[in-house]
Amino acid sequence: MLQERIRMSQKSEDNKSKDVSGFVSQIKEREKELFDFKLEHKLGKLKNTSKIKVCRRSIARLKTKQNLAQIVSNSVHNKE
Repeated sequence: MLQERIRMSQKSEDNKSKDVSGFVSQIKEREKELFDFKLEHKLGKLKNTSKIKVCRRSIARLKTKQNLAQIVSNSVHNKE
């Protein structure tokens, strides 16, 4: 099952950057956005509160892709 996910990830990531460090910068950007959304929400300025949920899920997706990319790169290095 994990191998299927890795293969699916490899196929979907062919068009995207497979560099793990690229995920780190994207995750940091999303976490900053999440912080800003939470601050605006506490101050009562955020009108669309679903942005918080969307941002959290986006971070989770990026972290999942990052972990899968690390697994793939480790498995490729182990085969060599």
